[in-house]
Amino acid sequence: MKKKRILKDPDTGEIVGATRTPFSHQAKELNKQIFAEEFERKRVEEETLEESSGGRGYLVGLLLLGLLVLGIFVWPKTEENPPLDPKPSPPETVSPVAAPVPVEESGPESKPEEKAEEDPVVSVQIRVVDESRIQYRGTENLIFLPNSVAPYSGVVQSFWPNGQKSKEFSVLKGMTQGSIGTWYENGQKKEEFAMESGKVVSVEVWKPNGEKCPVSMIEEGNGVYVWYMSDGSERERIRYEDGLPVTPENPPEE
Repeated sequence: MKKKRILKDPDTGEIVGATRTPFSHQAKELNKQIFAEEFERKRVEEETLEESSGGRGYLVGLLLLGLLVLGIFVWPKTEENPPLDPKPSPPETVSPVAAPVPVEESGPESKPEEKAEEDPVVSVQIRVVDESRIQYRGTENLIFLPNSVAPYSGVVQSFWPNGQKSKEFSVLKGMTQGSIGTWYENGQKKEEFAMESGKVVSVEVWKPNGEKCPVSMIEEGNGVYVWYMSDGSERERIRYEDGLPVTPENPPEE
């Protein structure tokens, strides 16, 4: 024997029938309708949930796509302009104190080398005066200027009436130093004396036509000097010893 199956209205809880009652067919139809509505309600809820999930997925996709596009534009700029170091390293500094230089200690027998004293040479022309203004004083024939108590230092010059230079020499502390140059009136070089401490060391002589004198020869203050006139004739020969002139070899006739 089959058991009776009680059927209830799900909304009111009222017993609407049983399988063996005359209302069993109506109850079955009611149950079918109830089950169909319940199934439809669940289906609608599931579809709504899927649509909601699908919308959120679409939004997430758009967001990811936007981030990707932004990264494409930003990434090259980041490579071109790398960020600066927020804490740059300090520049290297050099100590202002120089390292001491080792000094070799000399032995007890070593002595500093003594430098040979040399007479200074006039390298800068302090002033230039005409030869007519200078004066020779004392036994050493030191050169002075008029009304001067100190020996002259500078350059002395003289000129021919036509304006051509005839002589030029340097003076240091009253003594001829360096060289004495003389010229003929035609502008041709005549003589070149090398001087040291007021004494002749060597000499070169030329004739008025530019020919070099084969006789004049002074070396280390000793030798012969030939004095030529402007017409090329020989006036006299003067012998030098230890840089100073002595009696002429052939003095001119009076």
